[in-house]
Amino acid sequence: MNVKEVKELAREKGIEFFLCSFVEMSGAPKAKLVPASHLEDMARDGGGFAGFATGEIGQGPHDPDIASIPDFNSLTVLPWRKNTAWVAGNVFVNGKEWAYGPRNILRQQLERARKKG
Repeated sequence: MNVKEVKELAREKGIEFFLCSFVEMSGAPKAKLVPASHLEDMARDGGGFAGFATGEIGQGPHDPDIASIPDFNSLTVLPWRKNTAWVAGNVFVNGKEWAYGPRNILRQQLERARKKG
């Protein structure tokens, strides 16, 4: 799903907010509530999180923020809050894939397995 399609879906379904999320290394979900009016910003820049808020991996307050770039193919309207859609994110730091992002790790492992046949 691209941004244009998501905008159309948001208009049709009355989505006012997106819950842009990721899961940190210990399995705890993290999320940022983003107004639909900032959809394009979220698609480009992701939902920003303080790096040290991602669990015990050695990042402190002085480290760069991480960004959860939404994977709109995962978009799900929350049945208990119809004006809000959840979307899984891929984690980036300074524009590069974050090595500790579980979805990034999974994608890398799937690619390795594909290459091995």
